[in-house]
Amino acid sequence: MVNIGVIGAGRIGRLHIENLHRLPAAVLRAVADINASALETVEQAFSPKYVTSSAEDILHDPEIDAVFICAATSEHISLIDTAIQNKKHIFCEKPISFDIEESRRVVKAAKEAGLVFQLGFNRRFDPSFQQVRKMRVNGQIGTPEMLQIISRDPSPPPMEYVANSGGLFVDMTIHDFDMARYIMGENIAAISVHGGALTDKRFNDYGDIDTAVISLTFESGAVGVIENSRRAVYGYDQRLELFGSNGAATVPNQPIHQVEWWQEDFIKSEKPVHFFLERYQTAFEREIAMFAESVQSGTPAVCTGDDGIAAQTAALAAARAWKEKKTVYVADVESEMIELS
Repeated sequence: MVNIGVIGAGRIGRLHIENLHRLPAAVLRAVADINASALETVEQAFSPKYVTSSAEDILHDPEIDAVFICAATSEHISLIDTAIQNKKHIFCEKPISFDIEESRRVVKAAKEAGLVFQLGFNRRFDPSFQQVRKMRVNGQIGTPEMLQIISRDPSPPPMEYVANSGGLFVDMTIHDFDMARYIMGENIAAISVHGGALTDKRFNDYGDIDTAVISLTFESGAVGVIENSRRAVYGYDQRLELFGSNGAATVPNQPIHQVEWWQEDFIKSEKPVHFFLERYQTAFEREIAMFAESVQSGTPAVCTGDDGIAAQTAALAAARAWKEKKTVYVADVESEMIELS
């Protein structure tokens, strides 16, 4: 059994707490949050060994094997540092931090300490996306030539969130950059961006955008397109297509239910599920099960800290491509970061 402490009992933390509560391989030992009402709710619903307002209690608890870091991104680095010092395996929500050099430092430190470090890129664990990757690996698609990812949220987040989110590419598209690398099995070489604040002009106040079409060139020369929007009035739009020399594999939206209503004048089907909690429930369950397995067996995580850094670097390249209105090569961004380190 893996004894786990969760730091942060907000929306994503609460989801992990609920899934850990049901996971046979894990013991939910402790939950930390500064919000007393959130802790009270968690304590009543899931009965951890204890709850606390101090993350330090969890990080220094000798009975805890691993920590889930679900706090604000600005707090990640200090929490990761203390977790490493206390030999805790780490599951961290994305991004690792807003500072790529700090992200690199803590990932390296976790490796040197022999700790499992897994990033919360849950979409890697979605059965449909995993099947597309498997088809690519098995050669069923042939040589991959084009990848299309459509990712649109049902509604924009509050402006208070936007102010501290890190921007569209770091907050939202980072999932799609990771998915692109995961599906294609190779790194992104170059990125260009077109977009703007089309759903809400207030994004301009934060130097951010809410709509983007992102063109990718992979190291093999294959190409890709990511379409992002902060607003899709019909629900959570999550589609993917991998096209290759032998054909294509597509993943459609997951509807609320599969029933179609056929009439003389129309055929009606349901809308996509509302948001990510509904769409990726199975993926969330599988990612924590795989994390627990990695901790138990001492094997590397399915989604490592290096994967997190690669996606974060792509996000930085995209932000530059948007700002400078030009194609940006990811290797150039990596080289600059190495020179600054």
